Amino acid sequence: MSKEKIIQEYINQITDQIKARRVSIDEACNNLKIFCTNDEMKSFLEEAQLTLMRKESKIKTATAVLNSRKKDYWYLPGQGDEIWSNYKRFLIENKKWEKENIDQLDMESTSILNELLNPISENDGRIQGLVLGYVQSGKTSNMAGIIAKAADSGYKFIIIFAGLTDALRRQTQIRIENDITHHSKERWHWLTDQNDDFIASPQPLPDTANKVTKICVIKKNVNILQRLLEKINQLTTSRVRKMTTLIIDDECDQASLNTRENRDIAGDISGTNKLIKDTLYTLKKVSYVGYTATPNAPFLTSPQSADGTDNLFPKDFIVPLKEPKNYFGVNKLFQNEENNDGECELPFIRRIEEEEVPFLQPPSQKERFNFRPKLTINLVKACDYFLLALSARACRKQNSEHCCMMIHTSRYTEMHDAFLPLIKGEWLQPIIRDLKENKNRTLKRLESLWEKEISILGDSTRLNLNCPEKPEKFGDLKPHLLTQALTIEVLRENSNNENEEDRLDFEKETIHAIVIGGDVLSRGLTIEGLLCSFFLRESSQDDTLMQMGRWFGYRKGYEDLPRIWMTYSVEYDFSKFIEKEEHMRRRIATMREQGRAPIEFPPEVAISKGRKPTAKGKISRRIETSNGMFYERELWTLRFPLNQNKHKQNKQVVEKLIEDLIEEPKYNFERINNCHVVKNVDCIHIQNFIDNFYFHEKESFGGLNKFIESENKNDPNNSLRKWNIGIMEGKGEGLINISSLRDIRTCIRTKVYDANLNNKEIYIKALMGPTDLLIDVDRDKFKDFEAENSENNKQKRELTRIYRKKIFGNRPLLIIYPISKDSKPSEKNENRKALFENIDITYEKHDIFGVVISLPSTPEKRVFIEKALRVQSYQE
Repeated sequence: MSKEKIIQEYINQITDQIKARRVSIDEACNNLKIFCTNDEMKSFLEEAQLTLMRKESKIKTATAVLNSRKKDYWYLPGQGDEIWSNYKRFLIENKKWEKENIDQLDMESTSILNELLNPISENDGRIQGLVLGYVQSGKTSNMAGIIAKAADSGYKFIIIFAGLTDALRRQTQIRIENDITHHSKERWHWLTDQNDDFIASPQPLPDTANKVTKICVIKKNVNILQRLLEKINQLTTSRVRKMTTLIIDDECDQASLNTRENRDIAGDISGTNKLIKDTLYTLKKVSYVGYTATPNAPFLTSPQSADGTDNLFPKDFIVPLKEPKNYFGVNKLFQNEENNDGECELPFIRRIEEEEVPFLQPPSQKERFNFRPKLTINLVKACDYFLLALSARACRKQNSEHCCMMIHTSRYTEMHDAFLPLIKGEWLQPIIRDLKENKNRTLKRLESLWEKEISILGDSTRLNLNCPEKPEKFGDLKPHLLTQALTIEVLRENSNNENEEDRLDFEKETIHAIVIGGDVLSRGLTIEGLLCSFFLRESSQDDTLMQMGRWFGYRKGYEDLPRIWMTYSVEYDFSKFIEKEEHMRRRIATMREQGRAPIEFPPEVAISKGRKPTAKGKISRRIETSNGMFYERELWTLRFPLNQNKHKQNKQVVEKLIEDLIEEPKYNFERINNCHVVKNVDCIHIQNFIDNFYFHEKESFGGLNKFIESENKNDPNNSLRKWNIGIMEGKGEGLINISSLRDIRTCIRTKVYDANLNNKEIYIKALMGPTDLLIDVDRDKFKDFEAENSENNKQKRELTRIYRKKIFGNRPLLIIYPISKDSKPSEKNENRKALFENIDITYEKHDIFGVVISLPSTPEKRVFIEKALRVQSYQE
């Protein structure tokens, strides 16, 4: 036997001992050493031990796990893990997964499994945790990995809660069957199938063979959950104790939680929540894992209910999944890109004008029955663009893949019914007719739209996307337009059972469709190949808003094509939510680094004025409210008043800061990256600046100085005592003098056009570019760092944070942007206007100053919560 085979055999023996005897790697190796007949065999065993220890080390750092127990790594994947091996092979051979994504899934699923109960343990126990994914990021693959490894390691019963509708339940059932159970049928006993949920039956739950696992996918429905609980209650205590159970709760923030949590009255519990809690109580050895991309509600649930029983709060662990490679999510859709003028833009977002809304939505809920929507200018553009993008994919030989457009203007099925004939009769049929007749006017309309769209994404942007280096010309698309138009269906996907013929089934055939829907599109249902969205729904709840955005996912080979039409207000709400979500994920990572447990250090959920983090009924009364947690945040000015005196005041404050620093010999302005930078500045200068600079009342700077003062008082050596300051130099033509700093080139920042903002304020939507945080570091060295970390699947903005921390540690940063009064948008950008366009002619134009403040990570020994849920208040 070769050396490699002997080492692999030792690895298998060590893994078997770890699983069977619940021993560590070291203990398993010591047990095997007595059978080594010579030094060579001992060296092979030691090499096997080292291999497994390296693997365990990778698992420990694979995810930012926040856990409450001393780690007991009882599970390591082994050669005998038949179900996991089959699943991995399926992903490689059938799904064509790349090795990097397979390795990430392997590490993350193993890490999560080690948070769960060891199934061979003789002790009763209950573990509750949460896996934080991204919307449409493929978290079902992670669930499937957990299911496969749980069954391999001895879990006897797996229950999957899959949404509220038959469509979602069936989608999950099909997915688990195809991905997992189909490849090892003899290891599974299904209690549900593609057509039937958990049904009433006189037969008890089967007592399956040793290596067979019972499995079911059920809706979160009171009747279904009651049937399941009745079957479990029929079992003897000894059988229940032998039946180690894994419960996976998909979209755990929907329906599972107590919707009467805010009342805090013993026994006042919503039906679904009560049945889930009763099921957990009845099962003596159970691991509960909630999956969601919107965790506000679970994080704001009290760990204990009013009657003293455990709630579904993730008390034992929180695992934020990494953003998968090639995932097209918020970091690409909503992160700013710099255009050639240095201005920050969101290249994938398009505007639905406020004037169009009355033609797309009824004025009130009651009037929806008689309302008839109109084909507005931007709805036509969105539909036209869908056809163009569909044709572009045909040019790329992707026409056999799913390709969809989503129209989401209302939750009401009556509105979906009204839009269907509108799109069919007034857009699809006429454009097919025009293309058959080769109508020049229609072709010109399509050509003009395509030329404009492909010009918006510059070469540098395309390099960071998974798409061809150069876009197709309209002449390339033209031969495909009619062919692709004829493949388009117009479908409704909603809760109305009369629309059964419209149901999306991506397993049967290739679908090219314009899908009209509401709440069914907002939760769980995956729209494959979503290219184009026309999105008008608003929500005052952050978690609902995020779930309604189904445009995230994977766009391999066509990341340049997705577009979203939305109103200014929806775009603003999304942008603010994304800022808060990023902050939450960074806070969870910090807690993990500091060894904090969820039950000891509940995650913070940020709130904004006028918005709710989740439904009122789900928010526990037992919460703390913090007014001003600023660590790990970036604050920036996006709104500016039309008040010359305020801007004159701000220029004087900026000049005073520079003059004060120049007067002190210990400070020296350097030229770095063509910008003026001064380092290691005493905090008092920053505090004076914040005190005197005028910030718009809707910005997030309120309470910042009090926070800095408090932190300095509590910890004389904290990281807020020394700052770096940078004066950003832009690409504008105008030059400005700021005190003794001469001829500074101004930045170009234009305003968002919105009828509601004219003559009230200037709103620029984006101030900071992706790498602006590197104003005080050598950017050439950062390029080397970026190249070294190109496989880490992090966006440029996140890499800049990591690199800056590597250079300066927890040093905070103030950046000042002189913005040119003559800032104008490029001709192709219809959603922006010159900075002072449409302003009263008596108002004299002037340069304005924007500000970015970047705050450091939370200090290790600082505790802001004491075993209580806490909602962080953003003062906006």
